[in-house]
Amino acid sequence: MAVHKPANRAERVLWLYLSGLFAYNLLPLDLIISPVELFHKWREGRIILIPFTSLGLNNIKSAYGLLADIAIWIPVTTLLLLSKKRSVKEAWLWTVLASMLLEFLQLFVWTRVTNVNQVLESVIAGGMGVLLAGRFSLAERQESGSTQQAGLNQSAWFWLSCFVVWSLFVGTLFLYPFNFTTERSFLLDRLVLLKRVPFYAYYYGTEYRAATELVHRIIFFAPLGGFLAVAFREWRVPSLSRRFLTMALCGVVIASIEMGRIFLPTKNIDLIDPVLELAGALLGYGLAHYLIGRNTSHSMEKRQDKGRSTVQPVISAECGRPVPEEKSQSISSGWWYIACGPVLLMLAGVTAMNSPAVPYNFRKLFGGGHPLIAMTGLVTVLYLAGGMPVLLKRWLAKGSILRVAGFPLITALLGVVVYFLLRISVPIEMIHKIVGSPVLYWPWEWEPLGRFVTLFSVPTILLTGGLLIVPLDGDERTVPRQTALRWLAAAVFVLPFAHWVVVTRACTDNLTELMAGGGGLFQSILLCGWIFTLAQTGTVLSAYFSGYFRSGFASVLLIVILSIPLGYCFLFVGTEGDIYKYDQHFSALQFILSPDRKHYVGEMALLRRYLLAHIFVVVTVGISQFPYMRALGCLDLMAERENLDKRFYQTGD
Repeated sequence: MAVHKPANRAERVLWLYLSGLFAYNLLPLDLIISPVELFHKWREGRIILIPFTSLGLNNIKSAYGLLADIAIWIPVTTLLLLSKKRSVKEAWLWTVLASMLLEFLQLFVWTRVTNVNQVLESVIAGGMGVLLAGRFSLAERQESGSTQQAGLNQSAWFWLSCFVVWSLFVGTLFLYPFNFTTERSFLLDRLVLLKRVPFYAYYYGTEYRAATELVHRIIFFAPLGGFLAVAFREWRVPSLSRRFLTMALCGVVIASIEMGRIFLPTKNIDLIDPVLELAGALLGYGLAHYLIGRNTSHSMEKRQDKGRSTVQPVISAECGRPVPEEKSQSISSGWWYIACGPVLLMLAGVTAMNSPAVPYNFRKLFGGGHPLIAMTGLVTVLYLAGGMPVLLKRWLAKGSILRVAGFPLITALLGVVVYFLLRISVPIEMIHKIVGSPVLYWPWEWEPLGRFVTLFSVPTILLTGGLLIVPLDGDERTVPRQTALRWLAAAVFVLPFAHWVVVTRACTDNLTELMAGGGGLFQSILLCGWIFTLAQTGTVLSAYFSGYFRSGFASVLLIVILSIPLGYCFLFVGTEGDIYKYDQHFSALQFILSPDRKHYVGEMALLRRYLLAHIFVVVTVGISQFPYMRALGCLDLMAERENLDKRFYQTGD
């Protein structure tokens, strides 16, 4: 795999940042196309075309909005310059053009405000981005040892000063208007609020307001970690001490702000606030560390070792190509990325448990006992169901064709493990809603277990198939073809049998009533196509962020975008469009995605809900596969090094 230079890293982060920026500012996608609706939007003051109006500097809230609008465009110019593909003028111009494009698109979103002043604010942000990019470039040159120690220390003090100034700014922003109250009864009541479930305070207003507050918590604290990352690298602080000091200093700032908010009557407090703020600081630290370049931090040690010994490159014994050193470092140093996966999924579970916008069938997953046990069990199930196909693909790729017979057996054993994890995590009624209540009078739970294992084999096989068509760096050309034939042989045997058990021999209509025409082979193929689309897209994300995807971020983004209409078409055609039940007419998608049975959403709301559900499933698949790909990468490197050592001792070369 080619070594990714800091310039390439900046381009990756830029695409990711722009995707998130546009997606966030275009939600909730309540689109309008009628000129009459545009006229009403202008009459209501949500289209501002006269410059220098509504800038608002008369209070802290309006100043906060102005600074936030400027801050969101600073990274665009900075990353364009760090990618080394645009000059200063071009980067500045592209930032302004991106801002104009976003405002034009917001013109067709009813709840968004199109404001020409934000284009002017992007001009200011471009200038600030140029200055910031210059400082980052200086830090990169100093990391490579091209400047003197005095200049290095001076630049480090600059970044530390930025940390102090930004801490004061964030403290002023979150503690205004400073009307602290120290009455005992008031403080006791405030401390009781911290016992509420996380994210409770976020739902006082609209869902859009809750999402905005969550994003602000992360974005406003990200610069703290970024400033410290650059300062400590220039001071040559050891890696472990650097992380500890970053967490300690950011923790002090965050704890001071959150303690002060407890004494403010006008502020809503939530136990999740310091967690999100610390996550934002760590995100800023990781991005700064990533942009400057992980390989440059070892340049001094490499220069010192150059005079003492000659380091031979690691050569793959199988294909005869060097194993990049950065790949080894990125795999061995990515443990904190793996640890973030369960945390993100747990936070998503907490949000689903308390959000009325989430379909009620998913909220009922947490109603069988202790919510923490349910979330832990479900996260474990997701990691097993989404990640084990990575190992199954490797298992099929190596060995004889007899492994085709063992593939369904391993899938069945995995289904048994998942069944018992679900059995202790969710109510048994939720399992019966999927596989049906027992009707064969078998002893114990053999009937629901057998039906669940058969149903579970379908996504497991399709997830394994999704891994086969993703071009991973390091795969031999002949291996995927052989593995695909073995997978196809197992799929031809298992999938028709699963259709016979799940659809043809279904004991209840819980699933078949949702399939078009009551369920048939064609509908089963369409639903398998939908699962395969989600599996392949999630694998692309996991492979890209693991460093094993051969194409760039633009290809990844295109695959994700194209998967959304493709997956929706599969699901729309494969499910029933008109179901009469509970004295109502509704579609299968409305039944699945609506918040409850009394409030079935309309067509546009259904599209938005599917969009969010599609992205959530794809990201979940990517998160669950990420640690498995990391682990296999470490094993591959260890095997290649071991083969190199054996060849060295055998030949004496």
